[in-house]
Amino acid sequence: CADASVWPIQPAEKTNGRIFDALRKNALSGKSKFDQPKIQKLNLPEKFLFFPCQIPHDQTIKLHSDISVPEALERTIEIATELKIPLIVKPHPVNKVAMQPLLEIVKKHHEKGVYWLDGINVHQLLSACEAVFTVNSGVGMEALLHRKPVYTFGRADYAAVSHDISKGFFDWESREKYIDKIPAFFDKYVSSMTVLDKIKNDLIR
Repeated sequence: CADASVWPIQPAEKTNGRIFDALRKNALSGKSKFDQPKIQKLNLPEKFLFFPCQIPHDQTIKLHSDISVPEALERTIEIATELKIPLIVKPHPVNKVAMQPLLEIVKKHHEKGVYWLDGINVHQLLSACEAVFTVNSGVGMEALLHRKPVYTFGRADYAAVSHDISKGFFDWESREKYIDKIPAFFDKYVSSMTVLDKIKNDLIR
């Protein structure tokens, strides 16, 4: 989407919320782009930030971010430390080898309350976290379905309803700024990025 002529997609002026509700229902059932483990009972911190790892050499990073995944993780650890909120880091489920350097970063900062959690349904973390920090992962889009604040280091599909911290400016107090605009954003996103009416109709059945 960051290559699209309509980017950054802005929220629709009006919405009935049906597309958002349909997609949110799917997310709350635990479904995601990649197969997810079953929902399980977890002993998570009462409050935590969430960093979903991306594959560092992925085109999404190479073409749409001036900040690498390791750099974004290091910066997120700094933010979590400043806020005194634990940080949970989840590896990408596809390329375990590419995750090793990121795991080493987490190990280095473990005493600061940084945790590496694998084998967990991503929606369990999204539903419980305070906010998501990412370069431009699709998990950020899923986080919006949970009405969570999203902070990005790169150019993302959902730029209009997330906080760009690529230049170093970070504002925790205004984290809820875009929450009310999320349903209208999904309306505009679907209408802008899909061609077939059938796709839109299927979403709202």
